[in-house]
Amino acid sequence: MPTKEGGPQPEIPTLRSAVTFAVVLLLAAAGLAIPARAFAAVSTAKVVIIVGPTESVTSTYRADGDLFYEEAIKYTPNVVKIYSPNATWAAVSAAMQGASVVVFLGHGAGFPNPYSTTLNASTQDGFGLNASANNGDSNAAYYGETYIRSSVHLAPNAVVIFNHACYAPGAASGVPDPTLTQAEQRIDNYASGFLAAGAAAVVATDYYGAQSYIDALFTTHQTLDSMWRHTSDAQGHFFSFASTRTPGTTDESDPTTTSAGPAYHRALSGHIGTTTTNVVSPLPDTTPPAVAAPVSRLYATTMGYTSLPVRTSWSASDPSRVAAYGLERLVSGSWMVQTLATHTTTAISQSLTFGSTARYEVRATDTVGNTSSWVSGSSFEPLLTQESSSAVAYSGTWTTVSSSYASGGHLRYTTVRGASATYAFTGASVGWVAYHGPNRGSAAVYVDGVYRATINLYSASYYSKQIVYAINWGANGTHTIKIVDLGTAGHPRVDIDAFVRLYKT
Repeated sequence: MPTKEGGPQPEIPTLRSAVTFAVVLLLAAAGLAIPARAFAAVSTAKVVIIVGPTESVTSTYRADGDLFYEEAIKYTPNVVKIYSPNATWAAVSAAMQGASVVVFLGHGAGFPNPYSTTLNASTQDGFGLNASANNGDSNAAYYGETYIRSSVHLAPNAVVIFNHACYAPGAASGVPDPTLTQAEQRIDNYASGFLAAGAAAVVATDYYGAQSYIDALFTTHQTLDSMWRHTSDAQGHFFSFASTRTPGTTDESDPTTTSAGPAYHRALSGHIGTTTTNVVSPLPDTTPPAVAAPVSRLYATTMGYTSLPVRTSWSASDPSRVAAYGLERLVSGSWMVQTLATHTTTAISQSLTFGSTARYEVRATDTVGNTSSWVSGSSFEPLLTQESSSAVAYSGTWTTVSSSYASGGHLRYTTVRGASATYAFTGASVGWVAYHGPNRGSAAVYVDGVYRATINLYSASYYSKQIVYAINWGANGTHTIKIVDLGTAGHPRVDIDAFVRLYKT
């Protein structure tokens, strides 16, 4: 990667340093002792420095990481180093939680690139880390934006700094220089996952001396845009464009001019008007988690004679991470606490009596003790329709038989290819109840006239009251579900035992 000597730059006001200096003068004038490192410890912001495995270059990057550490520790005692060969995803993702500044030195993988035609979010636009711990500096694995989005919760207004990470600033070593369009796409893509994880901005630079960003974050009061334009690696060829991946944010590039054209080695993405003070002086988190209402759904499972298994799920998000959920269910007019498998369980399956009314509510508490209000899902009824109902229309040859194992004590079956059963209903979910067994075959399922699935009812043993297919919607609607026997050779039988549904009240 290129290097650049830092030249004279416009003077930036250092307000916090000035305040500290004024305090020192007052202490001296009063004849009081001046504490050691009077200009240090101006923040409690968390800084995480990551060095990924980069083969023979790793030792150089570890030394660069130490330079970042030496700069950061002047201003905050909360500095964490995670270096190869121990920079695994488990270690890195745990350390990044609640970080205000993240520095990464190592391999990057981005898109577009010469090796693939589609973006692979699981491996691209993230970190190249150790696949396993204590196994050298060459055992790399790539953890892309999917991992960042789903697992990392940065502090509000955090900044992520990539130093020497290919693709993040637009350029990549070992491949041809990108076109302007490719460079813009790479910059925009690389920042996307980190902005979704709570970062205010992502800085990418291939130049040495990037430790100056740490000094600027902790000792100046200016926008991130101004900071980026005035650090020692600035080239002075700035241009900006609106983000496509993260609408409402801005991407900027500062290419180097070469005889072969522009080379894209510096970038800034995100909410570039955020101030440095906002980054390193985080306010206490007093905001409770944002909770999504519980959603109840049918699923493929074994049904009871008088009850229907229903799976209810929920979620919440919080910059300080969710520490625990509380769940209640409305039973006979009273909210009753429901026991969860773990504090952070996000789904529960319960059998609910047919014809009863059910409703769930959930709340969440974050790791610093903020608790949300209860958020309720929709009220709903689990309902059962037997195969003999007039709501079920049959076509072809069907036979009714009694069975003590069947729902309602009887079921209807066909062995004729093309014979069908159509159930018309109103609801938010529907399930088809049938048998599995050695003489059962396959059937096609159509919902609202559209093919949805082929269900194989064959099994070596018999199993009754099986919900063999289920589909869910967000609200009540008028629908049809049609079951068509496919005439499986040797075991063509298909049963209709019942249909079940959830009806929102």
